[in-house]
Amino acid sequence: MIYLYSPDDNQPNGGIRTLYRHADVLNRHGFAAAIVHLAPGFRCSWFENQAPVVYARTVRPENPDFMVVPEIYGPDVARTAPGIRKVIFNQNCYNSFRHYPIDTAPGETPYLHPDIIATITVSEDSARYLAHAFPQARILRIRPGIDATLFHPGTPKRRQIAFMPRRQIEDARQVFNILKFRGALESFDIVEIRDLAHHDAARILRESAFFFSFSGIEGFGLPPAEAMAAGCITIGYHGRGGAEFFRPEFSWPIAFGDIESYAQTAEAVLNRYRRDSALLVEKAQTASAFIARNYSVEIEEADIVDCWRQIAGPA
Repeated sequence: MIYLYSPDDNQPNGGIRTLYRHADVLNRHGFAAAIVHLAPGFRCSWFENQAPVVYARTVRPENPDFMVVPEIYGPDVARTAPGIRKVIFNQNCYNSFRHYPIDTAPGETPYLHPDIIATITVSEDSARYLAHAFPQARILRIRPGIDATLFHPGTPKRRQIAFMPRRQIEDARQVFNILKFRGALESFDIVEIRDLAHHDAARILRESAFFFSFSGIEGFGLPPAEAMAAGCITIGYHGRGGAEFFRPEFSWPIAFGDIESYAQTAEAVLNRYRRDSALLVEKAQTASAFIARNYSVEIEEADIVDCWRQIAGPA
């Protein structure tokens, strides 16, 4: 059995949805897998899934089981259930040293513990970071999949700017107010994507002409990727992990925290859209095709299966 440990959080969270997706894929391909939650009866309900869910108080991993533990659980993950094979699922390399003291002694990390047989991550940036931090560790990468049945260009697009207020809300407040007081938001509506079911968030992106990204330092950054897949003209922060798809040939990346450049770029692109939207729409369509070609659910599924065949052998 492959036990994937997940936080008990039913607010929209791409990392938790990825854990559930991982379990769904493994079960479809003959690997027995289950999500493990702490609170009895808890299950995420804001997105569709079929993953079996079990609860920590009833789980007693034994050989040849595997425990899959998110990076956010910190330096103690290898000390739980000693002797059981474990995999760290690191969806944001910049959380890798969460809860560590500054003066950590050499060797005091689960990434180099003999119980940790592999680390799975989700972006080129995270893979490089982890390989540099832990040269002896076994690092495997799974490309995230964007569901094209939900995230695809919609017609007609509305004159609205979608954004997610979970991250860098003060940056968003500054950018939108600068644009407002300069008159640059005239004829555009601003739509927050907050605490919505997955299909409702996708509908807003399909309807929106623009997406402004305020990603922090991310492992991958699903929101701007989903926005591009949905045909949004995408401006903003790539959060480092998203640099591999947030490309200047079909989007407008902004250096993290550069509010002035963000507002100037957004104003110029909005004005251009008012004058003649054709070229911007073409770029958005190019971005959508790039996401579909490189981050499909089929690619993600194949990566998950290949990864676990390397870790555990055939199902």
